[in-house]
Amino acid sequence: MITCGLCGQEFADLDRCPACAMAAGFGPNRQSPFASGTLWAMAGALAAIYAATLAVVVITR
Repeated sequence: MITCGLCGQEFADLDRCPACAMAAGFGPNRQSPFASGTLWAMAGALAAIYAATLAVVVITR
């Protein structure tokens, strides 16, 4: 059972509270929305975009 942070009603482990529709969010009993591979791929993509932007700035100066 999860207690809603907004209205305080207890409900089963669902995505949203049936009374007020607030999302349950993260917590010790909730799964992570990202697999470890997905998280590292997003971090790598961010680093690649940063490096490409930095290279363009250095070349054009």
